Amino acid sequence: MYLLLSQGAIAFILALPLKMMGYVGFVFYQHYFHQREYFYYRNAGISMRRLYLYSCIPDFCLYSLLACLSIFIHNMYA
Repeated sequence: MYLLLSQGAIAFILALPLKMMGYVGFVFYQHYFHQREYFYYRNAGISMRRLYLYSCIPDFCLYSLLACLSIFIHNMYA
């Protein structure tokens, strides 16, 4: 967040591909170790794809919200 506060929108644009690569790494890691899946969610009827979406979408929304707020603060005091 320090980079977003100090550099503004440029840091957000540069950090976005890193965030996406993190999601790809997360899905790859979960797929690679699929034999150790959480059977609790399978038994409850929740698919792994839905579980990934339920964890990645709020994370991205929170990241976007914090990034927009920090860009707004940066532009307000610049």
